[in-house]
Amino acid sequence: MASSKKPGKSQPMPLLVCAAFCDHVLEADDGSMSAISLRDSVRIYRPEGADPETRFPISIWALFAFKSGDAVGERRLRLVLRMPTGKRRLLQEQMIPFNGGPAGTPEGGINIRLKVTLKLKTEGLYLVDVFVDRKRYTSMPLRVIFKPVKLPNSQGVQDVFVSS
Repeated sequence: MASSKKPGKSQPMPLLVCAAFCDHVLEADDGSMSAISLRDSVRIYRPEGADPETRFPISIWALFAFKSGDAVGERRLRLVLRMPTGKRRLLQEQMIPFNGGPAGTPEGGINIRLKVTLKLKTEGLYLVDVFVDRKRYTSMPLRVIFKPVKLPNSQGVQDVFVSS
């Protein structure tokens, strides 16, 4: 039995509307989402004399919005973190549905909010590559800056100071 697909013709793909880091994502009753305070950098206040191998945690929201376009069916969303050192790490992988909009129109889509928590020891430019199936749609930059801070003479201070 012959395949209905034409050789060399690729499957229709969804359209990327938004891929951004932000301080928070609000979701309305109708499912619409709002990104609050878009971010492309964060400052980590690192105590002077801290061990260079110490990892400092940050949490930041990411918002992704796609429209179906001509795409119908499930697609695999993958988020891959590229570190300043060149290492890569899978952050998230999930199937997302594209069912079109009302009466199959291309206006339908999906919004995804994701809390990203990282433990960082290296400052520099981090990139999150956004893939749908095997296609890279974009790279989201996040510049991490370590800022030295003097702490008062007290023992057992374990606080991490993070500012966006």
